[in-house]
Amino acid sequence: MLQAVNQTMKRSVFLVALYVFFLIFSLLSLFFGETGVTALDKIRVRNQLLSGNLVALDSKHEDLIAKLTALRSDPESIVVGARALGLYRTDDKVVQFRNMKYAHPLPDAGGVLHLSPLPQTDESLLRIFATAAGIIFLLFSLIIWKLRDAVKTK
Repeated sequence: MLQAVNQTMKRSVFLVALYVFFLIFSLLSLFFGETGVTALDKIRVRNQLLSGNLVALDSKHEDLIAKLTALRSDPESIVVGARALGLYRTDDKVVQFRNMKYAHPLPDAGGVLHLSPLPQTDESLLRIFATAAGIIFLLFSLIIWKLRDAVKTK
């Protein structure tokens, strides 16, 4: 009878240690795993950044379409665009200033040019922590169980 109770207690200690392992692994995965809360926050921030950049690029696209339409149909816009590039008619009078630091600005291609891939969290570290917690809980349960048996026998 006493041995059956001991076997049942051993089994329950192992089951509780197993439950602790799964609980800690689940909680660590929930917060720090590949699909955890922190990873989803990083993805949400990246999504907002890309959405903002997409809106800015759509706006630039509309401006460029309007400029292209004007260049196709309006001769004055062609003259203005050519002068911006440093091209002039033969009958134009041009005054050049020396030692002026003038440069043509590069067209803005949007705010985000390259995003590095999100770092992947290795879940083996989470498994190690959860296994260690389960083993530690199991050892403490066995030590307490042995001490309780030693106190009962005295």
